[in-house]
Amino acid sequence: MCAIGLYANINAKVRAMLSQLLDSEKWQSMLSCKDLPSLMAKLEGTRYEKWTKNTTPEEFVRLLDKTIVTESAFTEKRIKNFLSGTPAEIMGILTEEYDIDQIKRGLRCWKKKITFEKPDPDILSGRHIIDWDIFNRYEIPVEELILSLPMNPFGAALGNARMIYKKTQALFFFEVALEKDLFRRIWLEIDKLSGSDKKSVQKLFGLQIDILNIKKHDPQ
Repeated sequence: MCAIGLYANINAKVRAMLSQLLDSEKWQSMLSCKDLPSLMAKLEGTRYEKWTKNTTPEEFVRLLDKTIVTESAFTEKRIKNFLSGTPAEIMGILTEEYDIDQIKRGLRCWKKKITFEKPDPDILSGRHIIDWDIFNRYEIPVEELILSLPMNPFGAALGNARMIYKKTQALFFFEVALEKDLFRRIWLEIDKLSGSDKKSVQKLFGLQIDILNIKKHDPQ
């Protein structure tokens, strides 16, 4: 009975969050917009109106990506806080995708020897301490860069790909190692579930992987 009550409480909270999203009619009206000012006007009266207040179309475009990521990270962390035990840990590991995106950006800056701007804490999972300054130390070898991420799964994942990176000099292998480790850790947590819960979460996890793959390979 306790589990049913917990589920009902979480379901009610998530439904309340979903009710604030745009409906299909609003999406269709936005898709018909011919320019940015008209698109921004369509957001008036919605929870996204704050994105357009005292903002020029140029500023709106610059801020949009960051705002979306910040909102997404906040929502996922909030949902995690509704949960406990294994479900909370699964959701928590999923939020580490935001950390990985920033580590990838840091690796590219380190490789190209260009300035790396440290990420806003609001777009991170907050689960691991990361020395973001390391990505601006262009002179250090890859081994030292990896060792700067001790006691967290990201350093271990990068370490596993260290040799193939040294042979190829391709950051792709570091990026793949980070993603594979993330999915492996989520799958281990899912395996702790039982019955219909396990099957349902496995299916949802498959969809999540597909969504991430589409996002990363979208030409837009």
